[in-house]
Amino acid sequence: MNGAEANRVYEFDGFTLDPMRRTLTDRDGQEVAITAKAFDALVYLVEHAGETVQRAELAEALWPTVVVEDNNLSQTILALRRSLGEVEGGRRYIATITRQGYRFVADVAKRARNAPAHSDGTPAAPDAHAAPAVASAAPAVLAPADPAGVARSTTAAAASAAHATATSWRTWAVAATVLIGGASSRWALRSGTASKCSHPPPCTRRPSKRGPSLSCPSAT
Repeated sequence: MNGAEANRVYEFDGFTLDPMRRTLTDRDGQEVAITAKAFDALVYLVEHAGETVQRAELAEALWPTVVVEDNNLSQTILALRRSLGEVEGGRRYIATITRQGYRFVADVAKRARNAPAHSDGTPAAPDAHAAPAVASAAPAVLAPADPAGVARSTTAAAASAAHATATSWRTWAVAATVLIGGASSRWALRSGTASKCSHPPPCTRRPSKRGPSLSCPSAT
């Protein structure tokens, strides 16, 4: 028996067989009295329910290290039938296959140990009408606007616009001043040059036979 099979619980006709806990309980939840070898035989037959288990195979599973007489296996199966409540002409769980062995003939349901079971011993099925859990996102709620905050935002925007306008005017004023100053400098330069060119040169004295004379060149 591997780990997965050991973790299973087998149910048949109101009985519950737990291989790991080595318990057999009836439909009322009462533990059934059963010998150790009869319990081992029941587990092996239930795990192979519907199959014919040869006598030699079952004997080797129950006594893997020793050789026993064939009568020991017959007495073990007889003890198992008594524990299950089999009587002549009544409900049969174990069928004897002539010259072969035994077969477990009851319907067997398997379930995990922690899974719930119905009162009749059958595993509980999941509720088909159960609504699936769906995580619903809560709708976002917008908080009402704060009048004071709106007023502060409007005032700040107006101040920013006024600052931008003042800066623009200052920029234009500086540019105009530069342009006017440049024009004035060029005008003064041209005026000075014109005055310098229009001023007549000074007169000079020149000697002559008649005496010194004053010579004034004409302005150009």
